[in-house]
Order: sequence, then structure tokens, then C-alpha cells
Amino acid sequence: MTRRRAVEVLALAMCGWTAAALAQQPTADPSKPTVPLVSAVGCATRTAEGSWLLTNATDGVETKSLFMSAKEIEEARTQALGNNRYALLGTPEFVTQEELLRDRQRVEFTRPEVANATGQLQDGRKVFVKGLLITAQDQRRLNLVAVQQLADSCQGGEGSRARQVGEARVHGFVEIFNGLNLSTILTRTETFGPRYLQPQAIMPGRRAQVGVQVNF
Repeated sequence: MTRRRAVEVLALAMCGWTAAALAQQPTADPSKPTVPLVSAVGCATRTAEGSWLLTNATDGVETKSLFMSAKEIEEARTQALGNNRYALLGTPEFVTQEELLRDRQRVEFTRPEVANATGQLQDGRKVFVKGLLITAQDQRRLNLVAVQQLADSCQGGEGSRARQVGEARVHGFVEIFNGLNLSTILTRTETFGPRYLQPQAIMPGRRAQVGVQVNF
């Protein structure tokens, strides 16, 4: 066998090995995002350092919509709290305008007259959030895209009293919805036309709800 023929055979063999190795490698599912968008219900908690957590949170449920429908919000109101904890990112847009303007990074390029903050993220309130789930070794983070306050209190959360009944822990709680009787817009018309951006649904009037959470 000539040297040229030997080199050709070796090159073909190497190509075959490379193709076989690539075929054995698992391929990523292009339809599944690496950083999923999820929704969760929990307690908005501000730490002493000024960062935000979602405590006593439910499991994150994958969603395809950045916006919150009136049906999603109503279902979230009656959803029991969970045992998860998430660090919250991207919070300035969802705190009060005063808090937004105290943010060192935002105050440099945000004028008070155009500051846009929803005020839905407040300490000790039950909230429904959507965000990008970022999973690290020691912490799970949610980069927020939407926040809706569900109740003026978050009873049954961390630090609340619980009664031990056999092997179960029973939390009793009272939730007050829309205590200030605000008319916050929940959904708008997104189809171009004469009613474009017109409100479709607003937050229901104030009401109270008594509930019990049982953890086994």
C-alpha cells in the first residue's frame, strides 16, 4: 500500500469515528427553553439587606405567556402556599415609585416624572409572579416579568403559628383581598382597533377569605 493510500484510509477511519461519536451524543430539545418561564404563588419578603425573596412559594409551573390572565389571577388567589424559596431579580419595576428612585442604578437614568413602577411587590403580601427560572447549585432565582398582589397579608407563611395534629401541621390564616379597594387593570385589549389597550378586567373589590393549610 502506498503512503498516499494509507493516508486516505486513515482519514476515512477518523471521519467515521467522529461521526459515530457525534451520533451518540444526546441532542437538546429545541422546543424546551434552557431558562424556562414559570409562574408561582408565595410571600413577598424583603431582607434586611434590601433584596427580595419569594418565600413559602409553590412549585414553579412552566408557562408560555408573559402576561397574567384574569383566570390565572383568580385561581392563584385560592392556591395554598408551598415550601419553596426563590431569590427575586428584576424587582425595581414592581416596587413603589419611591423605592424605584432609591435604586442606585435606576436613579441615574430615571426621572421622577417618568418613573414607572407598579407597586405590586410589597413586603409581607401574598403575590402571584411570573419569571425566568435560573437554577444554581445553592439557590433558585426568578427574574421577574410580572407580579400581581393577591392579598394584603401573607398569613400561614414563615414565622406564623402552626398547630401539630398527629403527623400534620395545621396553619389557619385569614387573607384580605384588595383591602384598599383599588381598580387595578388586570387585562387590556391587545388587538389593534378602536378598543386597543382598553381595560377588559379590573381587580375585584375588597373581600376576606379564611382558610386552613395542612402539611403532612
